[in-house]
Amino acid sequence: PEARIVIAHAVTPVVAPTPAKPRSLDPATVALLSRPSRAPSSGWRKALYYATGTLLNPGDSPKTLHRARLTAQINRPLRDCYRIAVLSLKGGVGKTTITATLGATFASIRGDRVIAVDANPDRGTLAERVGRTSGKTVRDLVRARGDVHGFNDISQIVARDHTRLDVLASDADPHVSEAFSDADYRDVADVAAHFYSAVLTDTGTSALSVSPAGVGKAITATSR
Repeated sequence: PEARIVIAHAVTPVVAPTPAKPRSLDPATVALLSRPSRAPSSGWRKALYYATGTLLNPGDSPKTLHRARLTAQINRPLRDCYRIAVLSLKGGVGKTTITATLGATFASIRGDRVIAVDANPDRGTLAERVGRTSGKTVRDLVRARGDVHGFNDISQIVARDHTRLDVLASDADPHVSEAFSDADYRDVADVAAHFYSAVLTDTGTSALSVSPAGVGKAITATSR
């Protein structure tokens, strides 16, 4: 009969190694291994950092980090003039406050020029929010738009506040206010776009003011 050879292999059971017990680290080592790369910028965190000879670094607070992220977003470079219009069909809802706050924030953080335009012919109060006035209004820029050849020309019409925000006021006397048409707004926005990185507009709600459609066309023309 045919002979067969059978080779049997002994199977050695594999035993998983017992994990080593982790060593406990002292607080100083933990602080060194988990320390943030940047020193705290303010508050008790900064005081603790320097009081321990930079050994303990708790890092900045979530609030400070959130503010830093927002600041970085505001500081992003712009490819062209950025136009922002604050619109509402109803008065007294805070358009002027929002325009002034946005403008002051952008002007104080960014290093370039920012202007806020009061396009409300019914005695807009944007210039009063900044506390300074040049005695000129948006109507003066409409009339002189052909003579504006440099920033010095437009700086004679606008007013600048402590945050470096330039403001183009509306007519203070409603009895002498003229209709501020869509074409007027486009002319003002186009002139401002040559000298400013951001143009904010506080729009009105009356029949004399620029329409939302007119503002939209000016913004769309810039983004093309």
